[in-house]
Amino acid sequence: MPRACGVQSSMTEVVNAVSVDRARREFLKTCMGLAAVAGLSGCAPLLAKSRLAKLLVAEPSPDEYRPVLKALLETVLPFGHPQFPLSREAMFARFDALFSLEQEARLAPMRRGLMLFDETSLFPEALGAVRDEERRALQAYPANDPEMVERQLDQKNAQDKKLLDFFLKKQGIGAVRFTEMKPADRKEYLWLWSQSGFGLKRQFYRTAKAVIMVSAYSQPELWKSIGYQGPFPDRG
Repeated sequence: MPRACGVQSSMTEVVNAVSVDRARREFLKTCMGLAAVAGLSGCAPLLAKSRLAKLLVAEPSPDEYRPVLKALLETVLPFGHPQFPLSREAMFARFDALFSLEQEARLAPMRRGLMLFDETSLFPEALGAVRDEERRALQAYPANDPEMVERQLDQKNAQDKKLLDFFLKKQGIGAVRFTEMKPADRKEYLWLWSQSGFGLKRQFYRTAKAVIMVSAYSQPELWKSIGYQGPFPDRG
């Protein structure tokens, strides 16, 4: 029995490692795109430019990005549900163990991506890297001439501005940081990223949720609550 348990534990660790590594690579790739050192469009407000420049150049401290991560985890996972088996403390510890944000220098884009996500007022800004990524996607269609591509990009910028304006008006709040919002407002703001006209922002929404869900579902405590017996090779 001890040997069987050891095999099951090893197999579970292998499966989890593959899932975690894939999710981390996708999230890191997305954050690298968001946190690329690229300027805003010339018409962007000076305040937004200076705030963005600080986010892209300065290395955030744990005291700055960890609250964003915690707020994001609390937004995605149902800690308030009586049958959810994971505590906030256990989940934060698990995420730290899997991703080591404070220790791995190559995860700096993740840290900066979290800081950018926290700045609500920057959501509609024409980030150079985001715009360039979308431009390449639009140019892949032969029917899109250069002028049409730029018009579509401008329309996407306008769409994101309308999304943020509508969100702020609906919630009755100003452009506060994600970490300063009420839980319900945080859910709406995260969903806002899934509706962006820009693929890189939508990808942030998907990959951020993915790394959190992979971290949660890698814990056997959660398996029991949903009736999951573990990876098929582990069942005996």
